[in-house]
Amino acid sequence: MTGPGVDRYVEIERLAALETIDYEVVRNDAADRLGMRATVLDDLRKQKRRELKLDTAKADDGQGRAVKIPEILPWADAIEGDRVATGLAASLKRHVVLSDSAADAVALWVLHTWLFDKFTIAPRLAITSPTKGCGKTTVLRFLNQVARRPKRAGSISPPALFRAVEQFSPTIILDETEKYIEHGSDLHALLNEGHCSGGTVLRVLGEKQELREFSVFAAVAFAANGKLPDDLEQRSIVIEMQRRRADESVVELREDRCEQLQNLARMCARWADDVADIIRDHDPDMGGLINRVADNWRPLFAIADMIGGDWPSRAREAAANLMPKETESIGPMLLEDIKAAFEAKSTDRLSSEEICEALAAMEGRPWAEYGRPAKPFPRTSSPKALSSSG
Repeated sequence: MTGPGVDRYVEIERLAALETIDYEVVRNDAADRLGMRATVLDDLRKQKRRELKLDTAKADDGQGRAVKIPEILPWADAIEGDRVATGLAASLKRHVVLSDSAADAVALWVLHTWLFDKFTIAPRLAITSPTKGCGKTTVLRFLNQVARRPKRAGSISPPALFRAVEQFSPTIILDETEKYIEHGSDLHALLNEGHCSGGTVLRVLGEKQELREFSVFAAVAFAANGKLPDDLEQRSIVIEMQRRRADESVVELREDRCEQLQNLARMCARWADDVADIIRDHDPDMGGLINRVADNWRPLFAIADMIGGDWPSRAREAAANLMPKETESIGPMLLEDIKAAFEAKSTDRLSSEEICEALAAMEGRPWAEYGRPAKPFPRTSSPKALSSSG
């Protein structure tokens, strides 16, 4: 608990101005007075020294600019988990159209980013939709405001990914991954490997060809159009989005007006800090969940149990509603949807082009993905036209 009359902002600025040897003398007492761990105080002091330009490190003259991931100052007072989780879910639903289960799952996943090193599994949060314009990017922008150490990128290379994870232990947030993460690629492999603690990559680097190891265990959220590769889907909590209807209104998420979300992030930091020492030992009841589905939901169930109230049941309801269902065989699905296209047009003849257009427009189906050059649409038996009877 913060001592009476202690202003955290002022105190951290004062500590930042101290020489290292003087700071070391008062470090532990200052951390106790501020109600936080000394290691968290170290990070906040470093950040404040950078802001005040008190560090005298050599100026960065490389290409681009140095990667910076700021630390969030925890909320000053102890806070109930229900207030934090409910605030996250409600705030997200102001900006996108989601089911209650999907919003609850995202809220719990956000809290997991603040505690991910207390678990052995970091479930990926996959934001998917059959087509563009469904709100996936807005969800990622929301995560960029409330997740722990967020680093959002429109593209990333394998070396950039494992070096960022090793250096910053960030929450990686990736948009439009269908454009640059190919099935079977190095990036695909790293996303799979980083699902479990201890996941690393080995590289031989430098003039002396030294063998070096990099961690890839990290919280990752990503957006993609279409169906995910099976192995990545098995490691993910999947939030499927659809285009909102004209009668469904949302509030635009303005990243220059996110004080409320930034306050939520500070609340997340404080609540996570308060439960960090006890949540590692909690073993939640997984019900009938097994294998990777259980692995993915275990951290979220543990967090829900720590929150208490109705969150344990909400988390398990979300899992039941969101877990992968048995997929329909592609052949029967295609025939069924072609039949529906004929019925929608009230005709017994359609050209191949008309069929493809109708299929690609169907929400919740994978046919729009088949229109991409890398994945040609299944060819019909007639080059000219098909009839509803043949």
